[in-house]
Amino acid sequence: MSPRKSVSVGLSLVCFSVVTGAVGLSAGAQTLTTLASLGGDAGAWAHGGVVADADGTLYGTAYGSGEGVGTIFELAASTHSLSQLGVFNGGNGANPEASLLLAPNGDLYGTSWGGGRYGQGTLFKLPAGSSTPVALYVAGDPTIGINPTSGLIADGNGNLYGTMTGGSDHLGSVFQFDPSTNTMTALATFSPGVNPDVHGHLWDDSAGNLYGTTASNGNSGGAGGIFKVDAATHTLTMLYSFNTYDGAFAQSGVIGDGKGNLYGTTTSGGTSNLGTVFQYNLNTHQLTTLVNFNGANGDVPYGALLLDSSGDLFGTTNYGGTNDMGTVFEINRTTHELTTLASFTGDNGRAPMGDLIFGPDASLYGTTEFGGANEVGTVFEVTVPEPSSGLLVTLSAAGILARRRRQKLR
Repeated sequence: MSPRKSVSVGLSLVCFSVVTGAVGLSAGAQTLTTLASLGGDAGAWAHGGVVADADGTLYGTAYGSGEGVGTIFELAASTHSLSQLGVFNGGNGANPEASLLLAPNGDLYGTSWGGGRYGQGTLFKLPAGSSTPVALYVAGDPTIGINPTSGLIADGNGNLYGTMTGGSDHLGSVFQFDPSTNTMTALATFSPGVNPDVHGHLWDDSAGNLYGTTASNGNSGGAGGIFKVDAATHTLTMLYSFNTYDGAFAQSGVIGDGKGNLYGTTTSGGTSNLGTVFQYNLNTHQLTTLVNFNGANGDVPYGALLLDSSGDLFGTTNYGGTNDMGTVFEINRTTHELTTLASFTGDNGRAPMGDLIFGPDASLYGTTEFGGANEVGTVFEVTVPEPSSGLLVTLSAAGILARRRRQKLR
């Protein structure tokens, strides 16, 4: 088991160990490589993406496994050797859905959809050097919610933030968890029937306001929307409700560009009812549909978008593309033109669900739920042309790139 070294961009005490912005990426000469096929002790069916440490070692979760109900896996940077790092046993969690959070000391944090005392999910930690995830919080309080499917973000004090789906009183929440005291707090609760079914993460702006998406509105035919939780008052406001024509059932969360724009995806709706990519302006409160998926260019985007320093967006679709097995795409910020960087074939994976990341080498990394040598998912890399300037040079100055995963709440 190799030591885990968190990537530091000088912006947060606790951050995702992921470089989230590359410089000057272009849309040509991409190559998709299967780094490893899931299966065996490493687990099966990756629903979340991966995180990377400073050396380029990747860490992720698998929804199931032969010996348990999910795993945490490691993919060595130099050898691409895939190994089990931790295994869930039900009591400490089961069936993790989201990406992990890597702290500077090497501890990994995450959520599991199931498991725990009540079978309704956990918030867990895998301490550095350990192979046993520890349940820090067991979901079951109906005033806070159950079955967390989103990943976690953290502030400079180490507090963790995420979302829960509805409990017995049909209320989900945006929560804060203090690992130093094991205290769970519902910062804001949703109205009955509103489901923050987010496979991505919350996003915070420079003032500490939190933003995310919901997959339903709580009313008949409600297609979900975009919400904000005020940093000072914890008031939850629905900023926008989708109407199906402009998208429906957003499950990826949002990212921001630091200029007042949020970006995200919907899994259905739009002109072909196959999902959209949208931009929401926080100043004008206008939503613009940037892309309507039509099958050929992708279908059902689950994972969160990724933003590079030029403002181009990157993401995946669960279906669609040449073989209807999913795609990796890029959207030009100026023209909104979508370029398919890769279409999955089954042998190299199919049905990506998790977020993409940029690794320390500027390549894109992600996972698929199915496909590969064992038909239970893969870890893949999409190489891109070398950036015109150093990858990390502008990260500190261009806080818009790190803000998606820098996790600093002021």
